[in-house]
Amino acid sequence: MDFHKDINKNLAFLSDYFKTSTDCKLRRVYSGDTECAVVFMESTVNQTMLQDSIFTLLLEVAVKSGDMDLARRSATAGAPITVIDSLDRCSSALASGITVIFVDGIAGALGVDIRTYPTRPPQEPNIDKTLIGARDGFTESVMNNLALIRKRLCTPNLHVCTYFVGGNKVKCFLVYMPQNGILSPFEERSGQEKSKKSEQAVLSAKIRAKLDKIEHPCLTYGDILPAIGGNRLIPTYKLTERPDTACSLIAKGKVIMLMEGQPMALCLPTTFFELMDSPNDASLPTPLRLLAKALRYLGALLCLALPGLYVSLLTYNRTLLPPELTALIIQSESRIALSLPLQVMLTWLLVSLIFQVGISLPTTLGGTIGIFGSIVLGQALVNSNLASEITLLVVVTAVVGSYCVPNYSLSTALRPLSLVVLLFSSAFGLVGCGLGMLAILAHILNLTSCQSLFFPLKKKRPYLAAEDDNV
Repeated sequence: MDFHKDINKNLAFLSDYFKTSTDCKLRRVYSGDTECAVVFMESTVNQTMLQDSIFTLLLEVAVKSGDMDLARRSATAGAPITVIDSLDRCSSALASGITVIFVDGIAGALGVDIRTYPTRPPQEPNIDKTLIGARDGFTESVMNNLALIRKRLCTPNLHVCTYFVGGNKVKCFLVYMPQNGILSPFEERSGQEKSKKSEQAVLSAKIRAKLDKIEHPCLTYGDILPAIGGNRLIPTYKLTERPDTACSLIAKGKVIMLMEGQPMALCLPTTFFELMDSPNDASLPTPLRLLAKALRYLGALLCLALPGLYVSLLTYNRTLLPPELTALIIQSESRIALSLPLQVMLTWLLVSLIFQVGISLPTTLGGTIGIFGSIVLGQALVNSNLASEITLLVVVTAVVGSYCVPNYSLSTALRPLSLVVLLFSSAFGLVGCGLGMLAILAHILNLTSCQSLFFPLKKKRPYLAAEDDNV
């Protein structure tokens, strides 16, 4: 709908919006003999800039010029100013926190961005903790997060793309550093000459094209991951709370996404080995770093294979165990009424419930409940003859092994995958345990990061993915 020169007709169009949003305020002021109206959101506007930039400077310039576009170009307000082209866009501008200015006799409106939101200073990350390294972490302000990256990467080769995604038009940044000599994925596989556009620029454009199709409101990364092929059990992306980790990934040629309201960065594409990296690795000497990585891989292997291996050995292949250990296990299992697979599943369910309680409750209370709950419930489980001490030890060891994985998404995914190996082992013994582990390994090798950005999901890949795309 086009603007009217009568200011009251323009404001009448927004009357319904005033009724539904009580924090939307209207101020009628006069600049000379000309009536003006300033419409803003009381909850998001910067009151100081509203008084200094709009009431003192901008309204006077708009009234004298008589043209909104000329007022925008000649105004000295300390905030971004845009010309709103239709009345229909005034509601969406107000909803996003933009202050709208009407002047009687002028068929148009100005939008001034003087928004301000509560923010917190950078603090130590809660998940990606480190003993030796930086202590600052990302916050919910996307501009502060970008500043933390620019603080570390002071180079003109750093590219930043701004875009708005979803029905709520949330602000996002794509940050990357083009790598010289890297071909575009399309041209590298087709044998054409080298492209002037880097692989990071192509990936950034493809991500933007996918995200432009999202129409539902986006509040977290989970709302946009299905659009870029990241909605899988085993993560094909990496989330980090640390600016130094994000900068190191950018330097390696990755594309980093920053989203308003999210205190973390999304890295694409990623590999399985990068998911197993810890922030402490950068500060350790090479022998200790390799030892720490070996322990993490051992913990992931114990999480996946130990419960299934325990069930298969005691159910089908007891002769492979030493006689003394077999006698001890048989004596421990003789007083248990449930079968061995049911014991493991029951114990695994109990440990998982305690883990969820520790996450849901506040930090201090959750840690206390987690420790004492594990001791009390574990002892009650053994005393009630529902599970043996060895079964409880095996399950707890497997769960502790999953905690060795530094990536939270991957660590959470390993625990349900261990049940797949357990079911195969309960049915086929050691052969089933091997088949279950082989199936998980094949699934991991078949995954690709950002695959849907380059090829339709319904078509088979005509080539083997590059090493940097495999997860």
